[in-house]
Amino acid sequence: MSLLRFQTCLLAFLVAGAAARMFGADEPDPSAGPAPAAIVHAVQVTVVESPETDGATVTGLTERTLVLPETVPANAAVWRGFVALPDAGPFADTRWEERQERRAKELRAALASAEPSHREELQACLEILDHARRTFRDPGQVVDAIVLREAEDWRLLIDADRDGRLDDDPEWTAFGNRADQPVFRGRLSGDESDVVVAVQFHEPPPPPTPVPARQIDSPGPDADRADRIAYLHALDGIDNRKLHLPRVIAAADAVIETFDEDVWRRSPDGLSPQQRTARQQLIDAVYRKGRALAYMELPDVVARHPIADQDEHDRRFEQNFLQLARLVDTTERKYFLLHIRRDRRQGNHGQAIRLLNRYLADTPDVWLFHKKRRDLYGLLGWSDWQAYEHAWMLIRFPEQHLK
Repeated sequence: MSLLRFQTCLLAFLVAGAAARMFGADEPDPSAGPAPAAIVHAVQVTVVESPETDGATVTGLTERTLVLPETVPANAAVWRGFVALPDAGPFADTRWEERQERRAKELRAALASAEPSHREELQACLEILDHARRTFRDPGQVVDAIVLREAEDWRLLIDADRDGRLDDDPEWTAFGNRADQPVFRGRLSGDESDVVVAVQFHEPPPPPTPVPARQIDSPGPDADRADRIAYLHALDGIDNRKLHLPRVIAAADAVIETFDEDVWRRSPDGLSPQQRTARQQLIDAVYRKGRALAYMELPDVVARHPIADQDEHDRRFEQNFLQLARLVDTTERKYFLLHIRRDRRQGNHGQAIRLLNRYLADTPDVWLFHKKRRDLYGLLGWSDWQAYEHAWMLIRFPEQHLK
C-alpha cells in the first residue's frame, strides 16, 4: 500500500441507551430517519503521511497498533476513533481481582524486609493499590474504530475482537446521503440486532500563534527587577513556553540574582507588604525555572532539542527544586506537579501517584492529572491499571485525544 493520508480525528461511538445514561443525551427524532445509537462530534486535528509498508498501520486511540485491510486504497482518508461498549462485557476479566490480591501480597512481603530508604515507596504503592481497588468502576469494553473515505464512499471498521487486525471484523454498511455525517448500520458485540451509528465531524479551532522570542523585548543587563520579571512572564506564556525554554531559564536566573540572601532566609511570618511581594516574586521565578527544566525533558521537546549534558541537567533540576523547597511546601497545589516530576525522576512512582490522588479527590475532572497517573502506572509496570485509566480517559475526556 502506498501513501495513506491519516486524518487523526476523534470518533466516539456509544450504544443506544448507554449514551443517554452516561451523558444525558436527548432521544433522537423519529422523523429524521433511522435513529443512531449516538452522535458524538469529531474534530480533525492533523494530517500525517504514512510510508509504504506491507501492511499499513495506524496507532488506535486505545494505543493498540491497527493493521488496515489491504483493500484500503492509497488515496483513502482515514480517521481513527473508538467505541465504548459499557453493556458488551466487563473490562476486568475473571482473574482481575486475583492479580490485584497477588500484587498486594508481594508488596507487603517486600515492605516487611525492605531497607529504610525503600520503605516509603513500597508503602505508597500499597496505598495507591488499595485506593485503586476501592474506587474501581468497570468501564466496559472500549475498542478501536476506523472510518475511511474513498471518493464519496464511506467505510467503518471496528476492532471488536481487539486483536489489532481490521480485516477479520465485519464491516458496517453505510447508508443515507449525509456527506458531513456518515451513518452506518451494523452489529455491536453482544447485540442480537443491528444498530445505527452516526459520526459528526467539525473543524478544530486554529492553534494559537506563539510570539517569537525576537518580538519580545529583552531587558538590558542593567534592567531593574520589574523589567526582568515582565520579560520572564512574556517568554513563559502558555503559548510560548516550549519554544523558549533556555531563554526562560536564563530570564528566571536574571530575576533570581536580584535578591540577596536575606530574602531566602527570611521567615514568611511577620513580613511587611513590600517584603511579602519580594518573596513571592522570588518564589515565582524559582518555580518557573524548575518548570522550564522539567519541560526540557518532555519527549516532543527532546525530539527537537536534545539535552546536551544529562548529568548537568539533572544537577540543575535538583538544585533548583531544593531552592524552591526552602521557600514553599512543594506538595501544595500550585507546585505539586513539579514535586511529582521530581518523584518520577527519582523512581518514586508510587509516591507520585499518591500525591496525584490527593488532588484528584478534589478535582476529578482534570485530564492532565489522569494522564500523569496513567503514565505513572506504566512506569510502575502496572499495565492493567494503565489500560484501565486510559479507557476511562477516552470515555470521560474524548476531546483531549484530538490533540
